[in-house]
This record gives sequence, C-alpha cells and structure tokens, in this order.
Amino acid sequence: MTPPLTPSKCFRLAVLWTLPLLVVGYEYQLKVTDDGPAILDSTITFTAEVVDAPKGVLFLYTFRHNVPGPEAKEHDVRAGQTAKLHLTFTSAEYRSGVYDMDVDVYREYFFSKEKVASGSCQFKLSRDIVGKIVVIQDGQTLPEDQTYLSTNKTTKFTFELHDPSGFFVNSSNSLAWKMDHGASHYGQSLQYNFTDTKQHVVSLVVVALVTKAAIQGVKIGAFSREISPMDPITSVHVDGKLWLRHGDVVSLQVSCNGSSPYSYCWKYFPGNTTQGVKIGAFSREISPMDPITSVHVDGKLWLRHGDVVSLQVSCNGSSPYSYCWKYFPGNTTSNDTANLTCDEPVTTNICQFPVVHYFPQDGAYLIAIVIKNMVQQKPYVKNMEVHIYYDHQHLPVPGGALLPPGRRLSHCHCD
Repeated sequence: MTPPLTPSKCFRLAVLWTLPLLVVGYEYQLKVTDDGPAILDSTITFTAEVVDAPKGVLFLYTFRHNVPGPEAKEHDVRAGQTAKLHLTFTSAEYRSGVYDMDVDVYREYFFSKEKVASGSCQFKLSRDIVGKIVVIQDGQTLPEDQTYLSTNKTTKFTFELHDPSGFFVNSSNSLAWKMDHGASHYGQSLQYNFTDTKQHVVSLVVVALVTKAAIQGVKIGAFSREISPMDPITSVHVDGKLWLRHGDVVSLQVSCNGSSPYSYCWKYFPGNTTQGVKIGAFSREISPMDPITSVHVDGKLWLRHGDVVSLQVSCNGSSPYSYCWKYFPGNTTSNDTANLTCDEPVTTNICQFPVVHYFPQDGAYLIAIVIKNMVQQKPYVKNMEVHIYYDHQHLPVPGGALLPPGRRLSHCHCD
C-alpha cells in the first residue's frame, strides 16, 4: 500500500509540474545571417538575432550545419538577444559548396529547456577568392547589373575584395587585367577609354599569397649561459609576376625581416596545393554607348497668330532615347531649364520626332526639349524661343531692320 504524500512532497511535485507552463505562449522571431561567401581557410561569422526578445533574457542558441568534415557540426552559444558563432573551414578538410546553418533557440529553466524560436540560412564556402569588378566613370560607380557606359570618357576598373574576417590583410596580391583578348596589365586598377560601341569583356585574375607569422615559443630555465638575442622572422615579402605567358621565366624577389644569418630554399608543386595561395578569376561585360552631344531643330520660330508650332528634332548618340518637351514664358532663361527632367518620357530607338503645339496668345515663348539616353547622366536640354505675332505687327530681322506686316521669316535650322 502506497503511503500518503506529505505536504512537502505535494508542494515539490506541484512546482515541477507547473514549470513547463511558465513558457507557454512564448513565440519569438529569429533572424539568421552570415557574412559569406567565405573562402576556405578564412573565418565565417554567423549571427542569430531574436528580433522580439525581451530585455535581460538569456537564451541558449544551438547552431547546426551540414558541412561534411571531421569537426563538430553542433555548437552551443549562450547570449542575450544576439548570438554570434565564428567558424573556420580549412581547405585541407572541407570542400566548397552551398550549405545550411540551422539555429534553435531555447529558454532554460532549473531542470528543463523549451525551444522558443528557430531559423536557418544558407551560406557559401568558396575555393576561390570572393570579390567583384567595380566600374567607375565620371566619379560615379556603376550598379553591378549595369553594362552600359559612355564612350570617349575615362573608365576605371578596380577590384573589391570580400574579406570581412581580414584573412587577406597581410597578403601579397597580384592583379592581372585583360580587355577582351588583349595583353595583360598588372596593377591595382585598369583605366580604359572606349572609342567604339561594341560589346567588351574585362577580365581579371587575382593571385594572393597569404603569409602567416610563425608562432615563437618562449621557454624559461634556471641556468647561466651567454645568449645572443635575435629577432624572429615574422614577415616575408615577395615581389614579381605570378601570371606569365608560356615561355616566360618566373622571377620573384624575396625579402624578410628578422636577424641574420638565414637559411632558405624553395619548392614548386602542381596546381593549387597550398593553403597559402588563393586564386580568383572575374569578368564583367561592358557595352559602351555614345552620349548625346548635339541636338538639331528644324522649323519656324516666328509664326502668325493662329498658326501651329511644328518643329522637327533630331540628335546624335546611341539609342534608345527618352524625350519630352515643355513650354515656358518668353522670359525664361537657360538657367531655369538646366535641370529639367521628364515626368512621363517617350521612348524611341530613332532620335527623330516632332514637337507640335498651339499657342492661343501672341508673344514670346520658350520650348525646352529634353532628351536622354542610357549613358546620359544629365539630360540634354535644347531651348528654342518661339514668337507668335499678328499680321499688323512689324517683325525684327537680323541687322536691326523691321520686316513689313504680312511677310514671313524663313525656317530655322538650329543646332
């Protein structure tokens, strides 16, 4: 027969039974991110943030990835609203690819824990250097998905390395640029002036020699002996071309710090078999276009009251074009129209279009024609002054003379 429960036992059982009920209704949103893509041998950082967490609450974050390899795939981090996990995947033990990082968040109690949030992200491990080619023209950086740029202007190509962990801070880098199938140019950047509107491809090969300082051990003993302190070697600098044409000779100049004497040797191996050498190949398509530099307008600028303004407009530059036109009082100046843009532009592949308008009142007016193509950073604005007159009015002509009533001025061919 079971003995009756004592009051203390009843109280203890009640506490254990009600503990899980304390977390009922807790549902948090978890945001999981990483700073990849990361090259193998560098450090990638994962961040998990409980978006709506109350202040002062400590969570248990369990990070779990699916990268095949010898190391542990699950890592626990105790933190508040945000937890970070830093991992290094070596090229000798891991392979490049796209993997998953799953994160579960728990609130811990005396003898139990309950999952309150979960999330995941995909991350990429790369065998090659991660970065991109940056295109700069007129001091403006072109968006990554834009291929169009202006001809007859200096274009600068630079390389933007993705290295949030600082893995390449002390590396020796060699950048080999190539335009289409031309010769290689070595340097941190490439400058080029496109004179045609053909499609071009700029290519870049980056080779980085990653050097790591040797760890020097310090030993202490109770002995008496004369010693000669020497500086250890902590830095090695290599200068020379790492990408050569077939038949060329590799010629590198090596220097280092530390105290003499030194002993050295060098060996070569096929392919990329060392963790210290990182390679990346990049390319970007470029489509140069001619900007609009000239607008021609043909038509009458002096008209009798009741006549309709009819102008024919044409321009140079590369298609497609977008245009509009606006009219203003005659006292409008070129400074007033310098920054005009089109609210609802018309798009065309041929820069030939009419401007037609009727002015019900006599007087002077200004018609601003606004044209732009894909490489025109600022629209081209062509101002045309139009005059509407009655038959009885005397009209001014070049030289200061007056045109008798009833006579008309000839067409305007305005460039």
